[in-house]
Amino acid sequence: MNEALKVMIADDEFIIREGIRASVDWDALGMVVVAEAEDGEEALELALQQPVHILLVDMNMPFMDGITLIKRIREAQPECRFVIITGHDEFSYAQEAIRLGVKDYILKPVDPVHLRKVLSQIATELTGDWQQERYLKQATDQIQRNIPLLREQFCLDWLHGRLSEQEIAHQLQFLGLPAQPPAALLLLRWSGIAEGRPPLQDSDRQLLQFAIGNIAAELVQHIPLAVCRDRSGLIVLCLWRQPEHDLAERIVAAVRDCISLHIQAHVQPVEQEAMIEDHEPLQAANPTSIPFHRSASISEIELAAMARPVNSEAEQSAKEAPHEQETQAGLRLETISSVYTTAKRMLDGQLLLSPLVRRARAYIQEHYADPQLTLESLAEHLQVSPTYLSRTMKRELGQSFIHLLVHVRIQQAAHLLADRDCTILEVAELVGYESQHYFSTAFKKVMGVAPNRYRREKIAH
Repeated sequence: MNEALKVMIADDEFIIREGIRASVDWDALGMVVVAEAEDGEEALELALQQPVHILLVDMNMPFMDGITLIKRIREAQPECRFVIITGHDEFSYAQEAIRLGVKDYILKPVDPVHLRKVLSQIATELTGDWQQERYLKQATDQIQRNIPLLREQFCLDWLHGRLSEQEIAHQLQFLGLPAQPPAALLLLRWSGIAEGRPPLQDSDRQLLQFAIGNIAAELVQHIPLAVCRDRSGLIVLCLWRQPEHDLAERIVAAVRDCISLHIQAHVQPVEQEAMIEDHEPLQAANPTSIPFHRSASISEIELAAMARPVNSEAEQSAKEAPHEQETQAGLRLETISSVYTTAKRMLDGQLLLSPLVRRARAYIQEHYADPQLTLESLAEHLQVSPTYLSRTMKRELGQSFIHLLVHVRIQQAAHLLADRDCTILEVAELVGYESQHYFSTAFKKVMGVAPNRYRREKIAH
């Protein structure tokens, strides 16, 4: 223990005070006598001016007796320990001393050996209490620092149906979240590709994921929320209040404007009747095809700014906002996992896309290697006009036919470039390009680097 225990001796007899002071090796016990008092009022005044850890007090003193003094000091200093030293062996005094939690009741003349033993026990007790308090504070601080991580893991377990109703209710209370289910789930997805930039390292990709979540959280900071990230890279915000109807579109625009990434966003209301056929297509937003022209790698300063912590006002809002029991009345906490499953299907586009666009997208995925694949040939296969197909794909996917085809081809090429046995020309031909030059131009436009450089960096890592 670094701090010496402070002791005060209160007795109206000078010789007693001197005897006590001289009979104990205070340094050996880690103690120091900081004050002496010859009456109760003086002792109280000194104790209030300079808090003490241990008070050796006579029972009978002028102006204020020992019992009254102990009561007054206990109110001001609950951690102070008391040892009564008195010449009166009265049972009523002993009873009152026990009730007040006095550590010992020593009769005069004082036995130095017994006094040292009592003081040593008090030192051990105080040290143990302080150490326990320090450990508890460290544990509490650690929990507080990890609350965002604990919330994230809890939400993941909740969304994936790994918790019982009782466990969910307990964790909501422990983590300071509203007691009822969220009013909506906000799902965000990024492909992991940053157009116009060199291939991203995993650490850069993770920071960009955090940046996306932070940008979204700042747009809904007035709503109690919790953020988590699925193993697949899906970002989920649990919102305990219904957001504005255009939230998905605003988040897509904000991410594009702030960090030049294209994401998908979907808001899924959490209602008892939230069935598949009841969803509104306007709640989902897909990325546009605006390229990002910067070719330099992401700097540490940029990444640090992107990964800034979410505004803490949302956490405060969670504590202060009234519970919206009306909209969620009767909804079981366990229901969220099924809502999450529906929301993922919605984000995947299986329920938002028309049969025509789903067939077009599937055909491109299967025939991207065909160099003769064009909008016209696809439209002919689907038995619609090229103009109608182009307009429908653009409206539902947010991408043109050629943009989607190029991205599918380049993504496949990126995988093939990891194979050293394939030449650049062979890779180009395997993904539907007859010209290596044309392939290299398209690859650099999408990935930010030429195929040869991408292969070198891929193999190096």
